[in-house]
Amino acid sequence: MTSPQHLSPPSTERIPGHEDRIRRCTSQEGLAIWYFHELGLVDERVDVLVSRWSTTSGDRAAQFLLDRRLLWRRHDGAPIKPTWGGDPMCIQWPIRWYDVLSALVAMTEIDRVDDPGCTDALGILAGKRLKTGGFPVEDEPQRPSTQ
Repeated sequence: MTSPQHLSPPSTERIPGHEDRIRRCTSQEGLAIWYFHELGLVDERVDVLVSRWSTTSGDRAAQFLLDRRLLWRRHDGAPIKPTWGGDPMCIQWPIRWYDVLSALVAMTEIDRVDDPGCTDALGILAGKRLKTGGFPVEDEPQRPSTQ
């Protein structure tokens, strides 16, 4: 992810007229940053990944999600149904794809969970709370075989 090839076609696409903007799935970098942080393995490589997404673009990304209430399409209000990953309304562990819990964790970490755009997702999550106080794992992403 820190190599020049990672930011070059065919892995990425530059947006004409906005050559400073790179189009790619940021979940690769985002999950790498998060897992490095959680595992206590943060070093200069993580700084490189973080620096690609300035505060301005991070704010733009957060607002993009908040405008869509995190899990719903803006144009018709229907729940998102990505062709990749699982159902984002279901909690998965370990986190591999975007879901209700990971979206709210991200908004909490950037201090935006009190935004009205999180209200519906918070309601979904609250409805899943177990009597013991935790949350169920509703989806376990497939893992590659170790053989």
